[in-house]
Formats: sequence, C-alpha cells, structure tokens
Amino acid sequence: MRPIALACMLAALAAVPLAGCGSSNDVASKSAAQIIAASIAAAKGAQSVRVNSETSEQAVTIGYELQFARNGAQGRFKLPGLSYDVVRVGDRVYVKGNRALYEHLGKAAAKLPAGTWIVAPASGGQLSQLAQLVDQTDEFDRIEANAASPTKGPTTTVDGQPAIELKLARKLGTTSLYVATTGKPYPIEIARQGGQAGDTTFSGWNRQASVDPPAGAVQLGQLERDSG
Repeated sequence: MRPIALACMLAALAAVPLAGCGSSNDVASKSAAQIIAASIAAAKGAQSVRVNSETSEQAVTIGYELQFARNGAQGRFKLPGLSYDVVRVGDRVYVKGNRALYEHLGKAAAKLPAGTWIVAPASGGQLSQLAQLVDQTDEFDRIEANAASPTKGPTTTVDGQPAIELKLARKLGTTSLYVATTGKPYPIEIARQGGQAGDTTFSGWNRQASVDPPAGAVQLGQLERDSG
C-alpha cells in the first residue's frame, strides 16, 4: 500500500487519474443520501471502470468481473454450476459459457460446443437480460437501488484513498459503501458482512480501455430458425 502522495505522483507521470488524487471534493459535508447520489452520478459519467465482486452465503459463492469502456463492456460471471462471459459492443451482445448456459438458452443453443460465442441483439430477444449485466448505467442503478436508508460513517482511507463510509440497511448483515473524498466522488468499495459476505471493488476509473467483439460468433436467431 503506497502513501496517497506517492500514488498521485505516479498517476500524474502516467497521465492516469486516480479517484484518491486531487483536492477535497467536499462530499463528506453532504448528507448520506446526497453522497450516494453524487457518487452514482460520477460513476455513470465515467468513461471506464473495472468492477470486481464476490459474495458468499452458506458456502455458496458467486462473483463477477466487469470492464466498462467508452465503446462497450465485457464481463465474466461465475455462479454455482454456471459460468459465462458477456461482451456488449453497440447494439450487439455476445455470450459464451459452459454446457449449462447453452441448455438454459434452449434446444438450438444446447447443441453448440461449450465455449462457443453466440451473438444476438442487445435489446429484446433472449440475450437482452444478459446485456443488462454489462451496461454501466444498469450496474450503478442496481447499486443505488440497494443503498436503502444510508447513514454516514467516519472518514477513512481505502487502499490509500481518502474516503467516507456510508452504512447501508440490509436484512442479511451490514454493508458499507466507501466513497472517495478527493477528486470525483467515485465509489471505491462495497464491503458486506453477515449472512451475505463479500466485497465489490472499483478501480481504473477513466483509464484508457476498449472492448472488441469476439470473432466467429454464431447468430442465435439463425440457430433457432435452422432448428425449426
């Protein structure tokens, strides 16, 4: 863990902005609800960010990794018995996964070898719900929807970044959202304890990132027409 001053110097040399660099954004003086709103607005306006999340409940673990970029997004999701990758570029969504995923998509897709990329429209159709998982606005809308009855905690540091803790009401344990108090008020981390325990971290805000559509993807619509 580097001191914040050193982290800022290195970021300046690399021309990469960090959430913790710069002067105070005065977000800590706002109410808890205002801090949530400011943080979500900043997150939705960012050109790129990486999100890593893992949650465990009664020995069951689910997790995902997301990379949002200016031209699209990609993610990897792991659930019990089910794993898949999703890429969204423009109005197209691409999915590949294990046998369980293809069987879930229907008899046409179930015939494909595991690991085959499938492509379909991002809005409407069978893959539209998966497309929402790699939509930056939807991701932070979900976080905002789960930020019920926030209360302000103390100021602190998270991975060397000055932050303020927000405590969120939750049935299965406690949740803390940490928001940067310098630079833009980006979310830094969501820490969950109790019946559902885990962490979601946010990094690489506004770093240069792009997403490429996978080559050789099979059209889901054509598969369904061919299977009749």
